[in-house]
Amino acid sequence: MRRHGFAIVIAATLLLTLAATSLPAAAHPPDKLTIIYNDRLDILTASINHDVKDGSAHYVDMIKVYMNDALVIERMYDLQERDSYNVRFSIVASEGDVIRVALCCNIEGMVEREMTVGPGITIVGDNEARLNNAFMVHAAIQVLALVIAIVNIPGGMSFYKAWKTKTTPTGRKRRHIRMGETAIALWGVGALGGIYIVYMTSGDYFGSIHGWLAISTFISAMFMGYAASTRFRAAGFGTRMSTHMPLALLTIVLAVVTILCGLWTAGMI
Repeated sequence: MRRHGFAIVIAATLLLTLAATSLPAAAHPPDKLTIIYNDRLDILTASINHDVKDGSAHYVDMIKVYMNDALVIERMYDLQERDSYNVRFSIVASEGDVIRVALCCNIEGMVEREMTVGPGITIVGDNEARLNNAFMVHAAIQVLALVIAIVNIPGGMSFYKAWKTKTTPTGRKRRHIRMGETAIALWGVGALGGIYIVYMTSGDYFGSIHGWLAISTFISAMFMGYAASTRFRAAGFGTRMSTHMPLALLTIVLAVVTILCGLWTAGMI
């Protein structure tokens, strides 16, 4: 009898364990929540991570947005397509307003994040440090590209002056080319990083003036480099120089304006 009773206990334990593990991802609230408010575009982003096995059975079913303790937005869901995703809300808030976002799991659990709106972009939550680091790296890349381009100006001017005066250039051509290529590559990396930042902070790829300026800077830099390259040889050296120099100056001006606009977007100026 003792053996029989012990077997029943073991069987019951196994059945309970199986039942518990068969529940959709063992009911838990969203793992991570980061809220980002962009006061230049009046967009609130909720960056959510909720790991589930079956998004049709276990999902975030409700998102509530409060501003100054008043419920302003409530959305209901019956499906979760991905474990990590962003949800956008159009909401007008002023500096000093308090925004709170609450997520509810359809099975069990809730998570909240609260922020006090500041100038530019305000970030609170699990990915706050990563996003702030992304901002810093993005800004550093843009500034470094601009510095390299400015330092490279004297070398370019020596070739331009030699062309105008029909004399032998005194600058180091290879170094000038390498520095130019480095600046162009950095602007390209900066533009890609900017796309990620826009995705995380607003998702409005066409509404960001800073984004358009960054892309324009990169495109101008690409044409600038092409105009000076041997691939443009058929146009003649004179045409290459007269095209390269204005594009170089345009790129530098765009880079400066892009950085200033980025500082404005981030609320630093």
